[in-house]
Amino acid sequence: MRLRGQVPPHFRRTVAVATAGLLGVAGFLGTDSVLLPQTATAATTPVAAAAAPVAPPPVVRDGSTSVRAAASCWEIIQAFPGRPSGVYWLQTPQLVAPQQFWCDMTTDGGGWVLVARGRQGWSWTHNGQGQASAVRTLPTGTAAFAPAALPAATIDGLLGGARVDALADGIRVVRAKDAAGATWQELRLKAANRSNWSWSVGGGLLVSQVVADGVTYAGGNTQSWSVGSNQQYLRLTTTDQPAHNYQRGFAYGTQVAGANNATSYLWQYAAEKMAIPFTQVYVRPKLTALSYPAIAPSGTAPTTVRALMGNLTQDSPWGVTGVVGGGTG
Repeated sequence: MRLRGQVPPHFRRTVAVATAGLLGVAGFLGTDSVLLPQTATAATTPVAAAAAPVAPPPVVRDGSTSVRAAASCWEIIQAFPGRPSGVYWLQTPQLVAPQQFWCDMTTDGGGWVLVARGRQGWSWTHNGQGQASAVRTLPTGTAAFAPAALPAATIDGLLGGARVDALADGIRVVRAKDAAGATWQELRLKAANRSNWSWSVGGGLLVSQVVADGVTYAGGNTQSWSVGSNQQYLRLTTTDQPAHNYQRGFAYGTQVAGANNATSYLWQYAAEKMAIPFTQVYVRPKLTALSYPAIAPSGTAPTTVRALMGNLTQDSPWGVTGVVGGGTG
């Protein structure tokens, strides 16, 4: 019989074993040691210092690709002397996107950009003429006789916001002097009172002076210019003439003859002379190292674009059907 308050023998043995085990561990750790539950600890990894940002290498503005578009043909030839004439990529803030142009890199130090070329049949329209791509892909040769001209807005973009009358070298007009295209005349037209580009050549753009093959003469206008009564090469007529079958161009005087065929660099309709030569038009804006304004993440401020009339015919979605009153017309 077991009295109340007594611990059963088997329970006393279990407690004794457990107590001895704890005392043994405590003795191993030391009398002041306390057993704590084990917790996982994160390994300590040293944090490397952030590397300083490396600036990207500067873009080489040699005009070889759209990414490497230069500000002007002049910038390319100044940075890379000896570059050949050919097609290069150019971009200014006014052009917005890079475009390809033909650059003359040899004449008078190079750096000229071709903006138009052709023989007879110029239209003198503000939006240019023909395909703009033809100006760069066919700069000369008999295949380039059909006139092609860049839009006035594109030429203003090439000038980078500068005035036309501020061009130090003027407007360069290169005219063939013989039927074979073997000899050429160089005209430098110094524009007067002209801010933006205009193709109103036949209307008579004012020029303060004309330099013909290195000799300076008094100016006048592009509709009809000459040195005195000269009727040879020191004359420029750009209006349409009945004798030319109303074909326009950069014509010579009445003593210069041409031919009406597909290969002559001097054209005339019949026997009227006043030959219209194959002509190239260049400008040389000396733009370098242009800066572009930053655009905020929200974009640029809105602008109002004024609607303009088109100069091409378009299909009309309406028309007249029938006759009022039931008549037959």
